[in-house]
Amino acid sequence: MNLYTKHDSESVHGDGVIYIEFADEVPTRQASVFGNIWVRGDAEHWNKLTDRYYSEFEFEASEHITSERFERIWAEALSREQSSRGPTAVEEP
Repeated sequence: MNLYTKHDSESVHGDGVIYIEFADEVPTRQASVFGNIWVRGDAEHWNKLTDRYYSEFEFEASEHITSERFERIWAEALSREQSSRGPTAVEEP
């Protein structure tokens, strides 16, 4: 069963939100959004994907999202990637 989460995060890019898809505890896709910077992690871009299992996080109920919401975020991350110069980090025009 897949689970979908979002949580606030901080990075060198500033404050942001990280969306993660888990399949049976294992993170499979991740979209990290820090203002105008979007970073995608998946099997192809594993170095941008969290290495923590679902049970290692302490998600609040409010941090769980629907698969539909995750898929919208994921589609946006892919769209931004296709229009960018780099393979995983994307800035808004």
